[in-house]
Amino acid sequence: MSRDIKKYVFSCQSCQRNKAMNQQSFGQLQSLAISKERWERVAMDFIVGLPTTTAGYDSIIVFIDRLTKRAYFKPAKFQITAVDTATIFFETIFRHRGLPRIIISDRDPKFTSLLTYPITPQQDTSQTATDFLNDMQQNLEAAQNSISNTLLKQAKYYNKKRQAKQFQVGDCVLLNTKYLTFKFDEQKLPRKLRPKYLGPFKIVNKLLPLVYELDLPQNLKIHPIINTLSLRPFVSTPEEFQQRVIKSVNNNHIKRWDISCLTGEIVVTLETRQTQTILKYS
Repeated sequence: MSRDIKKYVFSCQSCQRNKAMNQQSFGQLQSLAISKERWERVAMDFIVGLPTTTAGYDSIIVFIDRLTKRAYFKPAKFQITAVDTATIFFETIFRHRGLPRIIISDRDPKFTSLLTYPITPQQDTSQTATDFLNDMQQNLEAAQNSISNTLLKQAKYYNKKRQAKQFQVGDCVLLNTKYLTFKFDEQKLPRKLRPKYLGPFKIVNKLLPLVYELDLPQNLKIHPIINTLSLRPFVSTPEEFQQRVIKSVNNNHIKRWDISCLTGEIVVTLETRQTQTILKYS
């Protein structure tokens, strides 16, 4: 009986869509790979919401080398386009550092430009350069070990509040609506009364350990690539509970009361001055 009750409760589709998940969030930290060379991996992002300068700039675009943490800062505008972003990148990074192998950024439309991978062979037969490279190799190994240990410690503390959850292609999941801004409710309900999850949606592809592609309807108009943090496993209704009936609230059957105030007196205490009122329900 206990097993049937749990199955009945966990398979309630209305509860899955509208109730908050009281478990630890899915998705453990996936640390980025350590760069072997300077400016091999470049992270880029925007700092927005700054006061507007006389030249019309209100943002800063930041380029950071993942290995040395050296950064370049360039003024920009909030309405900058992808072409302008690529132009700043080539003038700032490519001109002095060459084209990196990997560029890390968010899915902002400003970063949707096509870049190629460079091939830059280098040769040096100098004995002094050879000794320098040998010493540098040892220093790089020590630095990489230090960075690796830092990433492991970071993941250790981050994963204390996360649980490892891997979905498979073909699984049905629910999509969290916390960070969605589209209008999916025709009744125009307040956000607190809207479903906390949408779905179920089918997983059609697994791109990374924590990134999945969902089969979303076209009317949602959102990107189908979703992180596991925004997903929740969907539990289908078992055959023995197919006749489940979900009751709806009918405001017409709510009993109403006429309230009238009889007396009101002020009660003075040491801390507050409160008013106590006697009410009559009819």
